[in-house]
Amino acid sequence: MSSIPAQSSFSALDAVPLDAIYNLKELFEVDKHEKKVILGFGFYRDNNSKPWVLPTVEKTEEVVNVGASLQADLLSGFSHAFPAPPT
Repeated sequence: MSSIPAQSSFSALDAVPLDAIYNLKELFEVDKHEKKVILGFGFYRDNNSKPWVLPTVEKTEEVVNVGASLQADLLSGFSHAFPAPPT
């Protein structure tokens, strides 16, 4: 019994350009620098497998939290103008 090769539904589609994130991953994999650091998505851990937060992330959290607190103080007299967020 002969088999008829199935034509893929995707064969008529044009190839799309490679996603930038995947391109970075490929570049990282071919980089031979001994001190390269992965700065992509994910969680970072120190040599003891403890979570490590990037210093820039910690600083950003401080700025955002202070900014939100200051904004709440400045706008407290105008609370009637801003509806409460949905719960």
